Amino acid sequence: MYRTENSNSLDITKSNCSDLGDLDALPVELLQVVEATNNVDRGNKELDKAVKNNSSYRTFTLFFLFVLIFLVLILDWYI
Repeated sequence: MYRTENSNSLDITKSNCSDLGDLDALPVELLQVVEATNNVDRGNKELDKAVKNNSSYRTFTLFFLFVLIFLVLILDWYI
């Protein structure tokens, strides 16, 4: 009788210990998820900054081309 009880308690203890082993990996996985989320946030900010820089460059280029075309038309009319 005591042997079966001891065997059952040993099985339960082993089961609890194996569950604790899974809990040890949980903080590492949670840290990796948080780090991945931070990387995605930083990437989104960099993409927003790149889009804004590209937009200002595109606006300046279009303005410059417009001025040059207008200048060529005026010179053609004048000469």
